[in-house]
Amino acid sequence: MKLRTRYSLFILGLTTGSLLILSISLILLFENASAELNRLNVDDLKAELTERMLNRSQTISRQFAKNLSRPLYNYDYETILDLTNVTLANDEVETIHIFDLKNNYFGHSDGIADIFVSTEQVSKQLLQAVKRGMTYKEPSEDQLFIAQPVLVENRVIGGVEMLFSQTDVINEIKALGNKATERRIHKIFEFLNIALGITIALAIAVISVGDHIAKRLVQPIAKLVKFANDIGQGRYREHLSIKADDEIVALANTMNQMVANLEERSLRIQHLAYHDSLTDLPNRLFFSEILERWIDISYSHKKSFCLIFMDLDGFKRVNDTYGHELGDELIHHVSSRIKAQMSSVTQEDSDRQKPFLARLGGDEFVCVLEISSPAEAAHNATALIKMISQPYHILNFDIYISCSIGVAIYPDDGNTGSNLMKRADIAMYSAKNAGKNDFHFFSHEMDQQAHDRVALENELRIALSHNELGVWYQPLINLKDNSICGVEALVRWKNPVRGFVGPDVFIPIAEESGLILPIGDWIIETICQQLSQWEPHLKDDFHVAINLSPIQIRHSALEKTLLKAISSHRIKNDRIHIEITETALVENEAATLRTLSQLNQAGIKIWLDDFGTGFSSLSHLKQFPVSGVKIDRSFVADLEQDVDDRALISAMIVLANAMALDVIAEGIETETQCLLLNELQCPKGQGYFYSRPLPGDQLLDLYRWWPGK
Repeated sequence: MKLRTRYSLFILGLTTGSLLILSISLILLFENASAELNRLNVDDLKAELTERMLNRSQTISRQFAKNLSRPLYNYDYETILDLTNVTLANDEVETIHIFDLKNNYFGHSDGIADIFVSTEQVSKQLLQAVKRGMTYKEPSEDQLFIAQPVLVENRVIGGVEMLFSQTDVINEIKALGNKATERRIHKIFEFLNIALGITIALAIAVISVGDHIAKRLVQPIAKLVKFANDIGQGRYREHLSIKADDEIVALANTMNQMVANLEERSLRIQHLAYHDSLTDLPNRLFFSEILERWIDISYSHKKSFCLIFMDLDGFKRVNDTYGHELGDELIHHVSSRIKAQMSSVTQEDSDRQKPFLARLGGDEFVCVLEISSPAEAAHNATALIKMISQPYHILNFDIYISCSIGVAIYPDDGNTGSNLMKRADIAMYSAKNAGKNDFHFFSHEMDQQAHDRVALENELRIALSHNELGVWYQPLINLKDNSICGVEALVRWKNPVRGFVGPDVFIPIAEESGLILPIGDWIIETICQQLSQWEPHLKDDFHVAINLSPIQIRHSALEKTLLKAISSHRIKNDRIHIEITETALVENEAATLRTLSQLNQAGIKIWLDDFGTGFSSLSHLKQFPVSGVKIDRSFVADLEQDVDDRALISAMIVLANAMALDVIAEGIETETQCLLLNELQCPKGQGYFYSRPLPGDQLLDLYRWWPGK
C-alpha cells in the first residue's frame, strides 16, 4: 500500500466522530507544524545532500590523484588514460584536466593531449594551493570545482582539476520540496473535509496514535540519513534494509543500487592503480607494499626468502624488429610462463607463503619466494631461465629470447625492501655483463662496483667541460708499400685522480647514460678541426676513421652534425670514414640503413669493424653500403701458430675481394704477422708493430717522417 493511501485511511478513520471546533483547532495546529517541519526537512536534506556531494567529490578526486602519482611520475601514458576514462565514467564527473609542474606532458601526441594542460593555463591561486599540497575547492550554484595535488613520496609533481555536476542534487532537492508542499496542502484540505465529524472522545486517540506513527516514519528516514553519511565517508559495505512497502523503500533500494555501482567503480580504480594493464600482474607500487609485508612476516617468524629480479635479454631488439604489438604479446607469454613456474613451486610445499610475482615495467619482472637455503633460490632461478628461454611462436614468428636474473636473499643481503630491490638489480646487471642468460647472487663486491660505476659516470659528466678527454690516432698502414694511408681516431680520458681510464671502461658507461651523444659530437668536431690543421701535409688518400656507437647511428642528428663539422672546417668528405660494429647493423636495421645510406651518398665511406665476431650475415654486407671490413685482432693474434685462423683470414680476404670491399687487419704486433698477412694478400693493417695510438701533434710528426712515405 502506498504511503499516501495509508495516511488518508488513517486520518479518515480517526477523525470520524471528532468535534468540529477541536478538529478545526487541530487542523490549524497541524498546518503550522507541518509547514515548519517541511521547511526544516527540506533544509536538512539540502544540507545533507550538498555535504554528501562535497565529501564524495573530494573522495573521488583524492583517490584519483593518489592513483595518478606513479603513472604520472613514470610517464605511463596508457595507465593515465585508463584511470581518466574510468573516472570520467562517473556521471557526476564532467571534466578532468591534469598538469605536471614541469609541463613534460603538455602538447604530447600519444592520445592524451586533451587530458593535460599547461601550468600557464591554471589560475595562480589554484597552482599555489596545489604546490603547497593543499586541496583547492571552488563551489558554484550547480557545479563544484576541485583541484588536488599529485604527490610522489610527499613531493608535489603535478595536479588534477575535476569539475563535478551538482545539477542532480539540486533538482532532487527542488523536487522533494515541491512534492512535500503539494502533499501538505492536499492533506490539509482533505483533513478539513473530514474534520467535521471528529469528536472530543477521539482526540486523545488521535494524539496517541499520531505519536506512534511519527516514530514509525522518523525511523526509516533516520536510517536513510545514516546510510547517506556512510556513503559520504566511503563506507560501501553496508546494505540498507527497511521493512515497508512505500516510497521510502523505493528510495532505499535506489540508494543500495547506487552504492553497489560506486563500490564496483572504486574497486576497478583501485585495481588499475595496483596492477599492470598488459599482464594484470601487480605493478611496482603494489609489489613494494607486499615486499614490506614479506619482510615483517619473515622477521617475526625468523624465515628467509629470496627476491628474484628478471630482465629479458634482447627484448628491445625484438620490439624494433617485429613491432610493439608482438613485443606486448611476448611480454604476456613470458608472464604466463613465470606464473606457471611459480605455481609449481606452490604445489611442492603448501605450508609456505605463496610466491608473489609482479611486473615492474618494460621487460622487468620480480618475485619473492620463501626458501630454506640459497641452493633452493639457485634451483628456482635456473628453472625460470630454462622456462623463459624456450622458443615462442607469436603472430606466425618463432621468437627466441633469454633472461638474466639477479638474486638477493633476506636478511643476508638487506632487511628493507629498497635495499633488496637495489641489490637484486645489481646482481641482475652483473649476470647481463657476464654474458646474459644466467643468474647471479648479490655480493658486496658487486655493490662496491655499482657505487664505483656511479662515481665514474658523475666524473665522466664533467670530463668534457674540464678538458679531460682527448683524441689520439693510430696509423693505418698500406702493407704493399708500407705507407700511412690514414689513422683511426680513438678517444682517451685522463682523469685527474684515476689517471688514464680505458675506453673499454668508460664507453659502455657513456652509452648507458646517454653521454655518448655529446661526447660523440665533441669527437667529430675535434677530428674535423685536427684534419683542417693537417691538410697541407696530407696525401689525397689519407683519411680518419671514426668509431660510432649504435646509439649515435640511431640518432637522427648524426648526419647533420657530421656534415656540418666537415663543412665548417672546409675538409673533403672522403677524408672521413665511419667504423661500426656488426652488432650495430642488427639493431633497428631500417633506421641504421637509412643513416648509413645518407652518409655514403655524401661521400663518407663505411667500414665494418671487428669483422667475423659479431652477429651479422653475408646478406648484411650486400644490404648495407659497406666499403670495407676490419678483420678482428682475435684472428691475427694466433696467425703464426693457428692454421685455422690463417684459413679464416684468407677466406675473409677472398670474400671481400669478390665483393669489391677493402680489408684492414687489426692487432698486428710482430713482423711475422705482417709477412703472413702480405702472403695472404691483405692490403692494409694496423697495430702496435707499427705504432701505438698517439696525440695529434705526435701523429703528424710520425706521418711526415714515416719511412714508407
